[in-house]
Amino acid sequence: MKSTFGNSLLREPIYAKAAPEALGVLRILVYGIWLFHFLMSSPRTAASLPAGLFQCSGILCLIPEGVWDIILTVEGLTALKWFGIAAIAAAALGVRPFPLVAAPAFLAILLYDGTAKGFGGFVNHAQFGPLYAALLLVLFPAADGLSIMGRRPRGHTPRLYGAPLLGAAVVLSVAYCFVGTRRLLAGGLEIFTGEALRNWIVARTVEGSNFGFELGLTLVESDLNYFGMRIGFAVVTLFEILTPLAIFSPLFRWVWLAVMVPFHVVTLLTMNIFFWENLLLIAVLFTPLAHALAARTGITPPRLYAQAAAAPSAPPPARTGGAAPPPD
Repeated sequence: MKSTFGNSLLREPIYAKAAPEALGVLRILVYGIWLFHFLMSSPRTAASLPAGLFQCSGILCLIPEGVWDIILTVEGLTALKWFGIAAIAAAALGVRPFPLVAAPAFLAILLYDGTAKGFGGFVNHAQFGPLYAALLLVLFPAADGLSIMGRRPRGHTPRLYGAPLLGAAVVLSVAYCFVGTRRLLAGGLEIFTGEALRNWIVARTVEGSNFGFELGLTLVESDLNYFGMRIGFAVVTLFEILTPLAIFSPLFRWVWLAVMVPFHVVTLLTMNIFFWENLLLIAVLFTPLAHALAARTGITPPRLYAQAAAAPSAPPPARTGGAAPPPD
């Protein structure tokens, strides 16, 4: 039976196979997110915070304290900022050899993220997806397509280009699943039946933010509105826990999108929490957007690389006689 791009989405994860340009879309997005964060960072503000507030986490705790003392100065953070901007910009542009560009970029991202969260008092999941996506990109030929150096002649299978897209989707889905599961295990059903949600909305609204929305305060004044919000909160938590299913089920994926995308908009308007990085990753990893953008380049139609992945390579026919081939 003839394999088509549309049919392949029904049988396997959305990015089990991809063109180099589809992976290039993810590369540009991930490094673009981090480039924005670096450009918006203020080394002087971070360096003015008391050093005693800083708490490293994870693998960054292996860095000696003396090295942190250097990094957390104005000079150290400024050097990290501009080194990171240069490395991340080169990685976003697809400069090759890509691992030699992407590895320093990821190191700068890791140090920046660790510094920001070290002063935050806790490790949240706001940049979880972009961080691990940047690590995955180091390990794959992410600059073969949509590169400033031109398209590298294909030397890899569509499954290899699809692997980091699929891996990034798995990472993001696991993050959602863990958040929903932890919320349910830590708070129990009481978080959906009691005053926990109302308290969270009020606290997030009055503590101040860059957005300043106060819609949440208006909504929770009404018991009827608050009842509806608690039901919605329970539904969202269920879909968070079930997020990994969206990778493999096209039907559930679209239902999941219909729930989770509005959820992020609602949390912005009612709690001043906006995971815009996640929304951008969702657009690329949980919809055919990267495939569509790859096809629009006119270089590799999706049908061709899907068929190439499905067709086994045949060995050259054996010679049965005749003259020997001329030497190369």
